[in-house]
Amino acid sequence: MVRWTGAARLSIVAPTLADAHCQLGQRLRAVIRDVVTRRMHSTNSAALAEQIALARRCRTHLLNLAARRANSHGRSDVLALAIVEYFSCLAAWGNAAGLERSAQRAASVDGQTISAADLAFWLQDDNTGCQTGMLRLADASVLFWHTEEDTIGYFDRARIVSFQIGEQQLHSLIYPYLIPGPAFGWSPGVFQAIDSLHVRRAPSDVGCPTCVASWLTWRLAGQLPPRRVLLALRPFVDACAINVIDVRTRQVTATIHEIGHRHVCSRSLPRVAGAWQFQPNAVSESATPLLADEALPLGERARYDARTQRTCVAVSKVLASGVPTADDIVQLLASRRGGSYAYANADVKTHCVGQASPGRIELYAAPGAATVDDCYCPQFFA
Repeated sequence: MVRWTGAARLSIVAPTLADAHCQLGQRLRAVIRDVVTRRMHSTNSAALAEQIALARRCRTHLLNLAARRANSHGRSDVLALAIVEYFSCLAAWGNAAGLERSAQRAASVDGQTISAADLAFWLQDDNTGCQTGMLRLADASVLFWHTEEDTIGYFDRARIVSFQIGEQQLHSLIYPYLIPGPAFGWSPGVFQAIDSLHVRRAPSDVGCPTCVASWLTWRLAGQLPPRRVLLALRPFVDACAINVIDVRTRQVTATIHEIGHRHVCSRSLPRVAGAWQFQPNAVSESATPLLADEALPLGERARYDARTQRTCVAVSKVLASGVPTADDIVQLLASRRGGSYAYANADVKTHCVGQASPGRIELYAAPGAATVDDCYCPQFFA
């Protein structure tokens, strides 16, 4: 029996992924509708109309992309089918959550009544703050870590959902008002974690929201390489980093894909003992094309760079002391150096530490920020 102390574990068995999302919407109906109400009240009518109009354009864009791929690659094209499945899952989730009642209280946009589908997709356009690290060990395995930070204020409690769809298993930390994708999740042999990035956005932008991209890479793990999926989805209306650990081959691969606008900037963790990568909520210097689109004031960028520097110092100390362990990483996540930008800050809602070796991923996760009394005790295996 898997325990995740202090948090909710939602186990859902369903014949299809859309049915699983329907059950998820039913279980979280009250909290989803509460967030919709609060978010609509905090958004003025002009901004809401602009955001709903963008959501509609992006949905049309993605469904047209799926249709074009089906016509050119065949109707069994995996990505085309997955895009259509995404909207089927989202609709099932929104209908089960009763979003049609919330939509009835909303004004029309461009002469069209706001629908439950509009609200469901509008909710998904959300960027949260996180940070992710990866460290290569001498035996070529990889230690990895992630903190999930909510600066918006709608996260009520930590929940991990586990879907069983026939023989397929999919797991994800979820925000109450988001379907899986934009946090961290895993399936057999593959783990992914998402970090938001800041780029300039325009109301006229049309493309793929990164919430859809992260759902698709989570859904298609083991079927299509993430970079291939991301290249096909360009352009993006916002930005994020998708960190992927894959243990399905004889060598553990760890890759970061920074995506935004027309850019997909990928870098891999070298297969050298002691190599490490860290991703705060800032575009890395190596992602040069995307860096030009970043929308961070210099002062805030400096605070994210300081996160990286603190991690560099901490990882160097761990490497110098001997063979790094997962417990060393738990202690790293308990650090309060950096104040509101520390690993253990007030915005951290969940943290996780894992170790990946060929054919096996083990994962420890706990609600809130880590403390110095915590110890590594994996509860999840993939």
